[in-house]
Amino acid sequence: MRFLSLFLALAVYLLVPFSAHASGHSEKVEEPRVAIVLASFGSTVKEARDTEADFVLAVRKRYPETHVVLANTARLVMTRNAEKGVRVPSLFRALADLADEGYTHVAVQSLQLIPGAEFEGVRAVAKAQEGLPKGLSKVSVGAPLFASNEDCEKAVDALIASLPKERKPGEPVIFVGHGTHHGVGGLAYPALQWHLANRDAKAFVSTIEGTPARDGTLALLGEPAGKNGVIWVAPLLGLAGDHAVNDLYGDEDDSWKSVLGKQGWQVKKAASPLFAIPGIRDIWFAHLDTALEALR
Repeated sequence: MRFLSLFLALAVYLLVPFSAHASGHSEKVEEPRVAIVLASFGSTVKEARDTEADFVLAVRKRYPETHVVLANTARLVMTRNAEKGVRVPSLFRALADLADEGYTHVAVQSLQLIPGAEFEGVRAVAKAQEGLPKGLSKVSVGAPLFASNEDCEKAVDALIASLPKERKPGEPVIFVGHGTHHGVGGLAYPALQWHLANRDAKAFVSTIEGTPARDGTLALLGEPAGKNGVIWVAPLLGLAGDHAVNDLYGDEDDSWKSVLGKQGWQVKKAASPLFAIPGIRDIWFAHLDTALEALR
């Protein structure tokens, strides 16, 4: 009996300190620190950078409790801007800096238009930063602008609403995007054309490099009805940067302005870039909401 009592006393003596030791060194579970990174291609054109900055401010106002960072994805743009003293981090650098600053959960919102090569790069960089030792615990990626048929339908409403009030009935308008030959991303532009045609028979979607191509759009457009018939050209671009300045409205022989002018059209600018259109912003915001929810 005495042996049993000694055994129980020894057991209690050993177990109690062990339990206290274990609980005293258990890691404290901390609340996630959440941040948002806006992944934009970027631009070397000052007016376009101003539009980009306005978009960032709009996101900060919508998510006032969350730290918001801008990142650019085009290395050449970042290099040329840095030469002018304008420095925006790459997506990789922005995520690494957030990890060093103690953030644990990051929603990366793609500001690309389509799920093409650029978006795939954003997603690859974001996921490469997830789960690294003493790094970011979780990284989610918000879908690009035209990620679904529903996105295209909403975008068409916003695009039509953005057109200048000076546009008269019957005056055609062409929304010109960059386009792509990569993957399924290029399907967004024909989808937009279909939805636009159902809303406005004189509204067209075309691309600089992709489908619908310019020649096909010009064939659908036909000749101007009268002398100096008016046509509106709008950028289907996030920012009115180099492509808008040169490919759409430039004086070069192969710009949209020059080609349409040779066919007898009087070209007018409908120059609202997508970053500046409220209804378009709402689509990106909805994708960002989804990305933030995925961090929970």
